[in-house]
Amino acid sequence: MRSAILGRPLFLWVVLFIFGEVLGFYLDLPFLFPILFLVSLGIFVFLIPKFSLPWFFLLLAISLPLGFFLSFKASHPQVDDPTFDRAWGIVEMEPQTKYGGVKFFLKMILREKDGQKEEVAFRVYASYFEEISISKGDLLEVEGKIELPRDEMRDYLRKESCFWVLKASRIEIIGSTLSQLGEALQNLKGAIEEEVKQRVSYPESELLLGVLIGRAADLEEWATLPFRETGTSHILAASGTNVALLVAFFFVIGKFLGLGKRPTLIASIPFVLLYATICGWLPSITRATAVVMVGILSMLSKREKDFPTTIAFSALVVLFFDPLALFFLDFQLSFLAVSCLEAFFPEMQGWIPGRFPKILKDSFFAAVSSQVGVLPLIASQFHSLPLIAPLANMVVLPMVSVLLPAGLLTVSLSLLLPQIGGPLIWLVGKFSALIYQITQGLGAIPLSSLIVPTAPIWLQAIYWAALFFSVGISLLGFKEKTRAIATRFMTLVFAIFVLWLALFPFLFPVRFFEAHFIDVGQGDSILLRMPDGLNFLWDAGGNSKSLKYLQSLGINALDLVFISHFHSDHINGLTPILDNIPVKMVILNREGSPEKEKLEAELKKRGIRYLEIGQGYSIKTKSMRLEILSPPEGASEWKENDRSLVGKVSFGETDFLLPGDIEEKGRNFLKKGGEIEAEVLKVPHHGSATSLDEEFLERVSPEITVISVGKENPYGHPSTVTIDLLKEEEIFTLQTSRDGTISIQTDGRFIKIEKEKW
Repeated sequence: MRSAILGRPLFLWVVLFIFGEVLGFYLDLPFLFPILFLVSLGIFVFLIPKFSLPWFFLLLAISLPLGFFLSFKASHPQVDDPTFDRAWGIVEMEPQTKYGGVKFFLKMILREKDGQKEEVAFRVYASYFEEISISKGDLLEVEGKIELPRDEMRDYLRKESCFWVLKASRIEIIGSTLSQLGEALQNLKGAIEEEVKQRVSYPESELLLGVLIGRAADLEEWATLPFRETGTSHILAASGTNVALLVAFFFVIGKFLGLGKRPTLIASIPFVLLYATICGWLPSITRATAVVMVGILSMLSKREKDFPTTIAFSALVVLFFDPLALFFLDFQLSFLAVSCLEAFFPEMQGWIPGRFPKILKDSFFAAVSSQVGVLPLIASQFHSLPLIAPLANMVVLPMVSVLLPAGLLTVSLSLLLPQIGGPLIWLVGKFSALIYQITQGLGAIPLSSLIVPTAPIWLQAIYWAALFFSVGISLLGFKEKTRAIATRFMTLVFAIFVLWLALFPFLFPVRFFEAHFIDVGQGDSILLRMPDGLNFLWDAGGNSKSLKYLQSLGINALDLVFISHFHSDHINGLTPILDNIPVKMVILNREGSPEKEKLEAELKKRGIRYLEIGQGYSIKTKSMRLEILSPPEGASEWKENDRSLVGKVSFGETDFLLPGDIEEKGRNFLKKGGEIEAEVLKVPHHGSATSLDEEFLERVSPEITVISVGKENPYGHPSTVTIDLLKEEEIFTLQTSRDGTISIQTDGRFIKIEKEKW
């Protein structure tokens, strides 16, 4: 009981500190800090002396403004004008080398502008698309253009205290800022990567590197899918799991050698620090190492076991030095998993009486109790519900606990004695392959993982309120009977939450025809949903926003994906979709292009069927008809935009015309052809000046037009010419840049419009 009492004020300190961080991150109100500070000062000056309050009320008084200050400072720009003619900076993290270029975080330390040099301190996310070999710690001289990041990168970079991107036109390596020891350790890391890649085949080599040094950078999306489906993705990156397994390995060795608890813990400290250094002190490994070191020090102390104080103090250490860690998923998952394990596992252990093997019972309930905090967060972030996660972690984690030390030992031996260590790495690689195959097999079990929609706000609020309440009761010293009630209550809430997500398609089936014009920025992507359960996608946009929207609706399969033509803003979003959602068939424009050939090769590699079509192709389901009106035979001389697939979708008395990016020639062909009248028209080519003409609008005679366009795009879409024409014709017009994703539902006669900013 005493330990829980000690933990209560520290827990409250952390809660207020985190609340201050949330305010600082989401509210752009710098004047709020002095207000919070004055309130805290008033508490300190008046309340504490007057009522003789304990010392920890002083901490409580300053925790809220301190959290606000640290979070606000880290998440808001400290420089008004980051531009320069020439600048010098230090590479802060290991660069990513993909797609013929390099991307990396650069800490700017000096800039030259208008002939004047000035010391600076801000971060940029730099990209350079020429061949160059740079490493963490390199001092660079750079020239280039500073820009604001794209929408899809802005939130991520802000969490990294980075507010600008640098498109470098010139990079010169001046030298390295690493010490001799730092360079030696970096060379060691590079040697480990090279040794593993030479001895172990792909993708098992990347799995092994992810476990050993937290760097599975070259692992393609399709190769990570089994781990996402089974809830074991955490083993692919250096995280708390890896560090904890390393310490557990030392406990096994210590027990084998007859060492006591304290000598074993002391011996593990330098190896934990060395492991974090080899991993390059990645943010995730830094946070994990801080937490594990606090845990080790607490176990070394002679005080009684005090988990609430240990976990709260660990969080404070991490958040004080890295305030924005709070907003990263690895931090949230780690603390939720550990807290739920400590809170619920003791009670769950007694749920299976009798002689059931203790090791199996403990492993199962350890996995289940941690998933109470982890699984809903994964569902909300990735729209994936890995139902098999408890079983998968029971099977995979013990194997990884062997793979980690075995890999580190054999790689070290191979670097010293290649003739002996090389074959041993090959054996470790085979063990890594076995883990991969088992993970694939678990992910292939029916209903092992479900794609689920975003839970409504009210359900999320109920769940997290119940979780924090239950964890608080279980951890902070309440009676055993009360803790048992809290555990059972939370387990029931967890089961209801999971069932709601899993049964959502059955509880809320699609009743009408729906056309979702997805806000993908500058591009096209339209989801067609039918009452008979079919899902068609017309174009995939130019980024992953289409995937995210599909996942938010809980779309677990696409029956057909149509690619109107092969420009990047229509096809680049297809790869993320293929990586995450089963696609039964892809329908391609039969007109050729180099991009089409690349896509066909990719589809063949994945084993996905595809069909090439043009004018005259049609599909009829129980409730809907889709007819392809263009391009005709012999259109190969047309511009690619004019060769776009044009589809007319009919549901009852309501028609939708989807003309891709056609321009004048494509429109003229449609005007000479058959019936093109439609109640809803997707305006061609993002509303460009050449997208519409008066005669075409008269022939289509739409009631509603939708322009799929990016906000502040460089092309000036939609053109004022097009907007003025639509106004003259008095046609109701929607824009994704202004209205967000636009959902048009119809029962065949009546139309309902919904707008969603997401």
